[in-house]
Amino acid sequence: NTLSHITNHCIQETSESFGQHEPGNELFFEGLSKLLADAAISFEDDIWPQITSILCCVGAQACDAMRNDPSAVADKTAPRCFQLFGFDFLLDAQATIHLLEVNGSPACAETLRETIVRDLVAVLLDATDTSSSQVGGFTQVW
Repeated sequence: NTLSHITNHCIQETSESFGQHEPGNELFFEGLSKLLADAAISFEDDIWPQITSILCCVGAQACDAMRNDPSAVADKTAPRCFQLFGFDFLLDAQATIHLLEVNGSPACAETLRETIVRDLVAVLLDATDTSSSQVGGFTQVW
């Protein structure tokens, strides 16, 4: 099945089996956690630490690249901004997480859009408060 590993929503929706297992072919952490529990794998203990490790590695590399960009360092008037990235992961049969890609303009599940926008605003408004690693639905991992 050439579509089984493709995470691109607009390509997957051309498949006859689109939405057969879960609405919109979107499986969220809670649903994944339940599936993994049937295989005696803990999302919280086995999978989430791998995901956060990858997120931290990518974040550190991005920060290093931005810090070492001569144009960004020289231009003290450059606007300060943020961007929401989408990370696509693959979980293999040995319960190992693999990073497939990072999207600079990720698709967003319709059911999550309002929550993501609300929580992203909370993160931005709370940016100076480092007393908690949890803001809205976001968890600070680095």
